[in-house]
Parts: sequence; structure tokens; C-alpha cells
Amino acid sequence: MSYKEKIHDFISKREGNIELSKQEVNLNMAKDIISMADKANSDYEKGLKGVFSVLSAIDKAIAYLEPAIKEADKVRKMGKEYQEIAKQLGASIPSDVDKAIQKSYEISKLDGLQTLKDLQSAKSSF
Repeated sequence: MSYKEKIHDFISKREGNIELSKQEVNLNMAKDIISMADKANSDYEKGLKGVFSVLSAIDKAIAYLEPAIKEADKVRKMGKEYQEIAKQLGASIPSDVDKAIQKSYEISKLDGLQTLKDLQSAKSSF
């Protein structure tokens, strides 16, 4: 075999190895794509489950807050009446009753109402 033939033989064998390496790379890339897509899909499904859990928790919180706010509003109105009667009679309001009226005001007009609005807004954004 001549020197030129040896070089040509060496180059052709080398090109075969290069082609084989490309096939191996393509096979590895395909495996990576499938593996990464499976992981992305799994994480996505976990994320969706999390969203549904959040929505369920929001629904439960709303179910508790709505009647609590209504009840606190009733207490607040009764407390207002109580305060007026006590004022007319010149009587003082016991501190525990005053605290209950104040807490009911916070629930029905401030904290509780705002929390309910925030939860309803969060739920509607889903």
C-alpha cells in the first residue's frame, strides 16, 4: 500500500469514527430530551396539584370567613345598641364586653373583611 493509500485509509477510518460519534451524540441528546421532558411534565403536574390545593384552601378559608364576618357584624350592631343603652342609663360597659365589641368591629369592618376580599381576589386570578 502506498503512502497516499495509507493516508486515504486513515482519513476514511477517521471519518467513520466521526460519523459514529455523531450518532452517539444524537442518541444521547434524544435520551436527554425525553428525560428532561418527563421531569418537566412531572414537575408541572406537581405544580398543578399545588394550585388545586391552594384553591381548596382558599375555598375553605372563605367558607369560614363569610359567616364569621356576618356574625361579627351582628355583634358589632348589638354592641352599638348596648353602648347606647348603657349611655342612656349612665352605666359603664364592662371591659370584656367592650373588647368583644372592638374585636367584632375589627373582624367585620377591618381585618376579616380585607382578608376575605384578598382571598376572593386571589381565587379569581386563578
